[in-house]
Amino acid sequence: ARARARRMGIKGLPAVLEPYCERVHVGEYAPGTRCAVDAYSWLHKGAFGCVDALAPGGDRAWERRPGAMAPYVKYAVHRANMLRHHGIEPVIVFDGDRAPAKRGEERARRERRAALLERGERARAAGDKEGAFRAFSGAIDVTPEMARELIVALKREKFEFVVAPYEADATIASLALTAKERGGVDLVFTEDSDLVAYGCPRVVFKLEKSGDAKELRLASLFEGAARATTTTTTTRRSRTVTTRARATR
Repeated sequence: ARARARRMGIKGLPAVLEPYCERVHVGEYAPGTRCAVDAYSWLHKGAFGCVDALAPGGDRAWERRPGAMAPYVKYAVHRANMLRHHGIEPVIVFDGDRAPAKRGEERARRERRAALLERGERARAAGDKEGAFRAFSGAIDVTPEMARELIVALKREKFEFVVAPYEADATIASLALTAKERGGVDLVFTEDSDLVAYGCPRVVFKLEKSGDAKELRLASLFEGAARATTTTTTTRRSRTVTTRARATR
């Protein structure tokens, strides 16, 4: 597993998708439902709970307690156990190696992160706690060490996991588009809207510790887009007919 800074997904896509998302609870899914999980999205969300500790010079108290889990690992394991409690079988998918085609993008991310860390340290030195927190939050980077910590915990809890060849997205999409009897999954959990663009039929976002979440079904999105296109076409034709009628008067 490799380091990964937070991905923003396709710019503007979450706002477009929001009207098509439905509120769900994981308890509503049938027992035996199989899902793929973007491991790094959970690690990122868990890391936001210990921003100060992960910042340069931060106190990682859990490292001094034998057997203690880091907050980001605890976050991910809690959610995996919650899914298991409701009869859902998670497959946790990790990023693998860096994609050669994205070297430039990775370099830009590293530079952005370094700039944010520098800004955070300046803010902290000036006593600006809010500014420091904001900068350090933007610089959060899921490292291979953090991923390995989670893998150790998943092995201990006997959860299935996969390390993708490159970014997890393509592997998750492949699982989502494969029949369950051939090792595929029914739905995916992520915080990255890119998986919609990959064609995953059912994507679940914003999983809370209560089990509440938002699900997007690709079929609903296409149906909504088709209705919107039909309405727009009908309106345009109506305007054209009206304009022509006025012209002949």
